[in-house]
Amino acid sequence: MFDKIRRDFKRHGSKLLEPGVWVMAVYRFGRWKNTLPKPARWAAHKVYRVGFLGTNILCGCHVPDGVEFGEDPHFVHAKDVLLHPHVKLGDRVGMMHAVTLATTVERPGAPVIGNDVFIGAGAVVVGPVKVGDGARIAPNSLVINDVPAGATAIGVPARIVKAPKLKAL
Repeated sequence: MFDKIRRDFKRHGSKLLEPGVWVMAVYRFGRWKNTLPKPARWAAHKVYRVGFLGTNILCGCHVPDGVEFGEDPHFVHAKDVLLHPHVKLGDRVGMMHAVTLATTVERPGAPVIGNDVFIGAGAVVVGPVKVGDGARIAPNSLVINDVPAGATAIGVPARIVKAPKLKAL
């Protein structure tokens, strides 16, 4: 747990006041508490709930310990990020502020986000959506369908735009 928290600290600029550091530290503690024996888990859960409430109030972030993060997640601005407990995120996923990854009654099932995905500010991904590796979600987009690997989703509802091919220098 402490090694991952140190990595999160470095990834978020080695700044103790960076909200992403605190959101990830509380999340990591929540995951760790689930590995403890029952009496210790009860006590650790009380500490976790205080930290979880704190990040909810101070950052507006709702990142429960049920979320599955891959390696090296990055909250570019950890404010108002809401994640459903069943969301799965791949390695090196970056998120801006005001991102929502959720499920609804009409669209049960949580989003699954691939590796090296970037999610722009205000984006909403709802339902059993799969976002492929290397995809980009544009700011303020509403994603209700799968996004293929390497594609960019933009708009409300989001449509897929092919990423331009870059020429070698």
